[in-house]
Amino acid sequence: EAPLAAGYDPLWSVLDARRNDPSPALVEMRPDRRTALRRVSWRLLANRVEQIAAGLVDVGVAPGQRVSLLVPPGADLTAAAHACWRAGASVVVADPNEVSVDGHVWRSGTGHAFRYTPS
Repeated sequence: EAPLAAGYDPLWSVLDARRNDPSPALVEMRPDRRTALRRVSWRLLANRVEQIAAGLVDVGVAPGQRVSLLVPPGADLTAAAHACWRAGASVVVADPNEVSVDGHVWRSGTGHAFRYTPS
């Protein structure tokens, strides 16, 4: 992790402090009234961010690199963005509806990009 200026906490310090909290950290907006609300606890968000950050490092994401996220707004984008920051990367958010990508993960000379594929 990069050194921080005196008096500043890392962005993820609140997430770390609440990592065992079962209360909602976020609630996704519903695309329509028929879809159930998706609530994500602080505990689940902290675990997911940690897992994704480890995966990013495993595929070669390094501090200072840019990561393009082609993920729709919601809990998955929140976790992915926080994981990138945790790994020391900068985030570039792109609208996945405007970009056509064949692969799930690809590398370019400027960074990494990850595409969301719903299960």
